[in-house]
Amino acid sequence: MRICSERCAAVAIDFQARLLAPMRDRERLLHKSAELLEGCSLLSIPVLFTEQYPAGLGKTDPVLLALAPGAPVVEKTAFGATLEPGFLAALRALDRDQIILLGIEAHICVLQTAIGLREAGFSPVLAVDCISSRGAGDCAVALERAKQEGILLSSCEALLFEWTVSKQHPRFREISSLVKRSECF
Repeated sequence: MRICSERCAAVAIDFQARLLAPMRDRERLLHKSAELLEGCSLLSIPVLFTEQYPAGLGKTDPVLLALAPGAPVVEKTAFGATLEPGFLAALRALDRDQIILLGIEAHICVLQTAIGLREAGFSPVLAVDCISSRGAGDCAVALERAKQEGILLSSCEALLFEWTVSKQHPRFREISSLVKRSECF
């Protein structure tokens, strides 16, 4: 299946201070996630954020939130966002069927959301370099389970260039510059 910018929305799952602190390779996760969110902004791909129990775990990282001005934030207590009242309505309001997932933790909230999206008729895609867990084994198991569930895997850079299709895209130079800024990370 081709991943098309006109059909995509991104869901940034639980990028909250208390959850981010123990994540494996946290700096790279934040850097690649910021790159993907900036690319979404350049390409007019809508973004939705979730927050797992924000009263206890804090709010979404302000740097990431600022990369998607006006993006809705859905609070949740269910691990899979699709089980939270209001999440699917907010997502359906975006009128997109291919849903790019980034966030934490890969084996809990990200995986359960991906499975729920597939069950709800969406085509979820995991941006693998934009997800993490505390343990490397947990993230690996999440990716294997996602593949078994028929969920697509991609990466930030692959998505950005698949969305632009060719150098003729009006935003190609900006996307190319965005990726080049990240090469040294």
